[in-house]
This record gives sequence, structure tokens and C-alpha cells, in this order.
Amino acid sequence: VMSIKTEHGGISTQISLSILTVLWLSSTMIGAYHIRRAKKLQTLAATATNDSITIEDTSFHDHIKQHRVWMLRSYALMLSPATFRYWLMLFLYGFQYGPIYG
Repeated sequence: VMSIKTEHGGISTQISLSILTVLWLSSTMIGAYHIRRAKKLQTLAATATNDSITIEDTSFHDHIKQHRVWMLRSYALMLSPATFRYWLMLFLYGFQYGPIYG
């Protein structure tokens, strides 16, 4: 919703921000899936009556690693529009207004 109602830019900005929003939500949901799966595996290992299921035998650590990777991607995707605006200002206006505005 936020990416569709942009004040600056044209249709290309709206399309790119919409795609970025879908990618951000997808990466966040995948990261949430991995941490929930790891928690479920940890619970299964803790409640097992025999020694047939242990955390080492499951993919618990793989899910934790995947959660970290996907949440870092989510963080990068979330910050990319703001970072791009700063780079855009730098390239459009350069360093000529630096001493004036602070």
C-alpha cells in the first residue's frame, strides 16, 4: 500500500517499490518460517521419550542459520529505499550544498 501511493517519481518508481515490498515481505515470511520450524524441532527433541530424536540429528541448526540469512536479507531490502534516497540526493546535488546546510 505504501509503495503504491508514492509522491515522487512515476510509474517506474511505483513498480519498483511494489516489487521491493513483495520481496521484503517474502523474505521476512521465509525467515519467520525457519525460526518457527527450528522452535518446533527443539520442542520435539525436548519432549522425545527416547533418544531417537536429538537436536543434532535434526536440521535445527540449519534452520537457525537460514533464519539469520533470510532476516538479514529482509533488513537489507527494508533499508534499501531510504539508502537509495540518500545516494540519489548525493548524485543529483553533489557536495556543493554541504557547507551551506550543515
